[in-house]
Amino acid sequence: MKKPLINNELLGIFYMILCQFSFATNDAMVKFIYQNFDEIFVLNQVIFIRGIFALFFIGIFLYFKNLLNFKIIFSSRQLSIRGVFEAFAAICFFIGVATLPFGMVYVLLSLAPIFMTAFGALFLNEKVRWKRWTAVILGFIGIIIVINPKELEFGYFFIFPLLSAILLSFRDMYTKNIKGNFHSLQIAFITCLVVTIFFGFLSPPRPSSPRLSRTFANAHDRVIYP
Repeated sequence: MKKPLINNELLGIFYMILCQFSFATNDAMVKFIYQNFDEIFVLNQVIFIRGIFALFFIGIFLYFKNLLNFKIIFSSRQLSIRGVFEAFAAICFFIGVATLPFGMVYVLLSLAPIFMTAFGALFLNEKVRWKRWTAVILGFIGIIIVINPKELEFGYFFIFPLLSAILLSFRDMYTKNIKGNFHSLQIAFITCLVVTIFFGFLSPPRPSSPRLSRTFANAHDRVIYP
């Protein structure tokens, strides 16, 4: 049997690196847009428009894989609830991206695997042996070292990336208990649809509010740079 030119594991690693690069690029563009508009409500519009494009491309992949079956996709309430977790995690994350230094947001978001391990033991009765707990504790210590709390000015906006990490952990726990043989693209499609609808309701056309922008900017400066 002829061996494949590219190992599946290497291909998976490549896709994960490409995925993380795309996420980081997207988040950088969101922060750039927020800094230019100086309006917190623009985040809702950005995520809504992004969701439309994502639905289009995921739908194309589903169509060519003969998986674009709306009856199956919309048959599970659990997938919709998963999308709600994703929507609230997204709004918390992007508020963090808009109001905190970029690297700090990603460091705080990296707590999600640690939360996931702890929640799996607490809520799913998973057996977490001492080696995994050691890895969790060392990971947390590593995050503390990277953050270097002595050089940080803590404020209320720090809570948003932490909330996002917690919500993502609950989302993944909920995903594990979803019943039904759904393709990953179908799960991504319904999740993206729920997120897009959620932010569509939060982003109706509205006139710019310079007073609100100045108020939010001043509050941000007082909290982050007292």
